Amino acid sequence: MRMPEHEELAERLNGNPDFASSGKFFDGIVLLRIGDRSLWIKVFMGEAIRVSEEAFPFGFTFAVSGDPEGWRFALPGDRNRFREALYSKRLQVEGNTLEFSRMTRMMHGLTEVLRKKISDGRMSLED
Repeated sequence: MRMPEHEELAERLNGNPDFASSGKFFDGIVLLRIGDRSLWIKVFMGEAIRVSEEAFPFGFTFAVSGDPEGWRFALPGDRNRFREALYSKRLQVEGNTLEFSRMTRMMHGLTEVLRKKISDGRMSLED
């Protein structure tokens, strides 16, 4: 799996209205685990200020984890199936689940950005 270019991903997230508006009162770290790969996203007041594959020293606020198959179910295709992947346990949330629930719209924006990168061929969910 190729992880997205970090600066470009941050720009796309910051340009997504769902991510920016819902996350404007969020100060935390979102961790995406795709198989054995990790993508750490530091969000402050609706802006992705740092994206890295290296772990942040103070951990994460919440994480969404799953094998590549679960992410392939959730993201590619003609509709966003992220929520369905969570309900069917293909993806799991850990950490502060209350904060995750509060940031549902922000996460929708994040997954839409990832879906666009996949459809443009700029991100792959291959093993």
